[in-house]
Amino acid sequence: MVLGQKLLGINIPGNAFEVILHIGTLMSILVVFWPDIHSLLNDIKDYQTRTYIFTLLLGTMPAIIVGLSLKDQIALMFDNVHFVALALIVTGIILISSKWFLNKKSDLTLVKGFNIGLSQALAIIPGISRSGATICTGLMMGLSAEEAARFSFLLAIPAIAGAGILTAMDIDKISLGMDVRA
Repeated sequence: MVLGQKLLGINIPGNAFEVILHIGTLMSILVVFWPDIHSLLNDIKDYQTRTYIFTLLLGTMPAIIVGLSLKDQIALMFDNVHFVALALIVTGIILISSKWFLNKKSDLTLVKGFNIGLSQALAIIPGISRSGATICTGLMMGLSAEEAARFSFLLAIPAIAGAGILTAMDIDKISLGMDVRA
């Protein structure tokens, strides 16, 4: 996102560009994974469904804690193109290393969901691919590629929505000159 803005010469004031990308990404995930979301909501009485939803909620917690507690420090990282470039190299290493874990098959558990959530929290760092980190962690934890991707993108929904809301609130704060989060 940071490098794309610089390379394409996009100069949208404030964090509006980030909010636009969050909305687009969130809408894409909702459209593609609507059957999964619909199934989770319709089968809420089923024990396995409730456990899956709880695992998603548990996996969301690390990103919430990191995102809220380190928000200002993370914002500074977005301004450092060299840091972002280094983080992209780390993303590449993560992606390349995942090829050794493609043949394992095990079920999603609370611990695996939480560990995938930890990688999502790490991916708050600009340049670390959220989907790359979470899918690769899922593969490393023994999930099938399909389940790792499914869990990753469902896990993204609250994270991306939350990040978009926080960023939009910052835009309002900047444009209004006051704190709207009272």
